[in-house]
Amino acid sequence: MSTEKNEENYLIRDLETGSLELHIKSKEAYLKLSSTNLKLIKNKFRWSRPGNCWLSKADFNLCHAVVDRFLKLGYQDQGWKGSRIPFEKKILQRLNKNSSIAIKYDVKSQMLQRKAVNIERDIERRQQLLAS
Repeated sequence: MSTEKNEENYLIRDLETGSLELHIKSKEAYLKLSSTNLKLIKNKFRWSRPGNCWLSKADFNLCHAVVDRFLKLGYQDQGWKGSRIPFEKKILQRLNKNSSIAIKYDVKSQMLQRKAVNIERDIERRQQLLAS
């Protein structure tokens, strides 16, 4: 493997998210991977547009086989990124996220309930017109 390719492609473990980041800098490098490696990427990772990299679906502690395989392919291991978030802060983040989701679905259910009431009124009006 050339050193240029090694500089382009690398792995990082993100302590804040707990995920493994797989950075493949060019589409050509991605397309040159074997079908088994592409299948591994698609099964174990998801694409992150903001990070412009592949993020592991599992915690980076569970990705030893993936790390070993890509290190053998010449990818650099750039170590750790960020700082570990305290447990209390993680729980607060989850609570905030879940409460915002609950609010969103509460608003949606109220809108659907209003729509159902309007449909019911429309049906009643049409029945009255047919009866007369």
